[in-house]
Amino acid sequence: MGYEIKYSASPKVTKSMRAAIETLQLDHLTILYPGERRIPIAADIEAVGLGNMNGL
Repeated sequence: MGYEIKYSASPKVTKSMRAAIETLQLDHLTILYPGERRIPIAADIEAVGLGNMNGL
């Protein structure tokens, strides 16, 4: 599992995220962003709002 922190209120998948998943052979990547909700971004990427980090 990997983590990436974004300041954007609407995080999106980037080339660097895909490269990190491939290079580090990650099963899942979690994006932490300044929001409240958990948002599935892709099959292996989920955005988790800072207000909803208790489930990590």
